Amino acid sequence: MMSFRILAATIGLAGVLSACDNTTIGSFTVDEDLPETRVEGGGFVTILPAELAPFNLNIEASEEFGAEQYDYLTYIKLSSLSFSITASSEDADEDVAENGMPDDFDFLSSIALYIEASIDGTEQRALIASLAQNDTQLSSGMQNIQLSTTGVDILDFVEADDGYTIVSEVSGTAPPDAVIFDGSSSYRVGVGFR
Repeated sequence: MMSFRILAATIGLAGVLSACDNTTIGSFTVDEDLPETRVEGGGFVTILPAELAPFNLNIEASEEFGAEQYDYLTYIKLSSLSFSITASSEDADEDVAENGMPDDFDFLSSIALYIEASIDGTEQRALIASLAQNDTQLSSGMQNIQLSTTGVDILDFVEADDGYTIVSEVSGTAPPDAVIFDGSSSYRVGVGFR
């Protein structure tokens, strides 16, 4: 009778473990600092380009990502994304059109960030973060903004054979002088073990 209980417990445990295969067992957070992005302004430029320079979001390059132990990833979700005007944005050596006024994000009316990649031979695109038309964060004087994230799983994009690209779509007017900003992002990463 005792050996039957041990056998039943062993079969039950094996069933639980096989049910966990390819499922999320844990998760961790990865924070990433974003390099400076420059938006030209001044002179005769009055129209803001429809896209800014591609953003460099590279979760796999962070030390936190490489330090984690896991057998496979189950999801990657962007959980926060913020931008801040840098000190170099008001440096006359960096910007020959510097007008002496504090730079801010009021040149933007909206911003949307998409991730793009070729997945299984098909071009895919997903919205990952945005600020809607005329969000109050884009009003005069704001030097820090926090985008709303969609929580979409970007694992397939990150693992795409040819890599992925972050593309921005913006509306607004060109700033009176160049605006330089950097930022920070945070991801939630799901992991599993075999």
